[in-house]
Amino acid sequence: MGEEKQKHELGVSLLYHIEERFKALDMANTLFMKRLDDRLETMNEFREENRQQTAHFVTRNEFELSHDRVLEDIRFLRESRATLAGKASQTGLNIAFLIGILGLAIGIIGFFI
Repeated sequence: MGEEKQKHELGVSLLYHIEERFKALDMANTLFMKRLDDRLETMNEFREENRQQTAHFVTRNEFELSHDRVLEDIRFLRESRATLAGKASQTGLNIAFLIGILGLAIGIIGFFI
């Protein structure tokens, strides 16, 4: 009888230990699932932000059109600057020519007077 009682107590103790182990595993699993859900929610938020950001990007065609216009404007500005520099040089040349003619006229008048 003592042996049977001991086996019964051992069985009850073992059963209690197994149940406690299952409870601990269940709690660990619940905690793991909560952490996984939090992580997945964070990843989904990141994906949504990424989608929203991507929606504001300029398409390649739009960029190329705008870029071509900017390049044309830059070329036009360079040509305008070169033209203005040329006009400035021509104006300087004209002024120098007039001063030279005026100086020549004064020299000729001074020679005869």
